[in-house]
Amino acid sequence: MIQHVMLTNQFGNILLSKYTTNISVEDQRKWEKELFYATRQQIAEAKDGNEQIGMIRNQFVVVTSVTQVFVFITGYGEDDELSLVEVARAIVAMLKSICKPEVTESVLFSQFSSVCMMIQDMIGQGFVDVVEKDRIKTFVRLKQGS
Repeated sequence: MIQHVMLTNQFGNILLSKYTTNISVEDQRKWEKELFYATRQQIAEAKDGNEQIGMIRNQFVVVTSVTQVFVFITGYGEDDELSLVEVARAIVAMLKSICKPEVTESVLFSQFSSVCMMIQDMIGQGFVDVVEKDRIKTFVRLKQGS
């Protein structure tokens, strides 16, 4: 099960954070801080699509990046590290597709609703629903009414 998807900039400022389980806001902030600091070494290696894999608190963690944005995905159970890598690659592909001409903080925020819908369509309630880029783009367009 996917527990958490987080997008940050290179300084660790959270751009988007989506949990699929109910945990308190205080526990969310503690987890996000722990996740960012525990993966500092992986962050340095996660350059433009180079996925880094680790474990924190018995959860698999995948870290990758696309230009100025870092993608963190955590999960456990049937969603092992290979499943999380597949989701990370799909998120990176969708970010590149949605955030034109380049994935930056400002472009991400200008397309924030599309990015949120894309992540929701991919992971729903913690289980991988869709990772095919064309299907996700169709779902997002339908939800936006275009």
